[in-house]
Amino acid sequence: MVRCPNCGQNTSGDYCEWCNYPILKRRVKRRQKAKAADLAAREKARQDTIDAKKAKQAEERAGKEAALAPREKPNKERKHAYKANQEEEGA
Repeated sequence: MVRCPNCGQNTSGDYCEWCNYPILKRRVKRRQKAKAADLAAREKARQDTIDAKKAKQAEERAGKEAALAPREKPNKERKHAYKANQEEEGA
């Protein structure tokens, strides 16, 4: 419902139901466009924040894996050597 600029009654359509004054909907469209643009900007900012957080987490995860890699390599080699010894003793 839109308020008629002439008589002040709430009305719908292109003309006021009460005084038949033409209702201009230009303002409503401008507001809707402004709201849509504002909403799009907020959504983009929110998505940028989420992407930045994910990138930071991935970077931290990669750093942790890089720090653990030198320690894990000798452990894997020891496990393979242990399995090889077990197989040799079993054969």
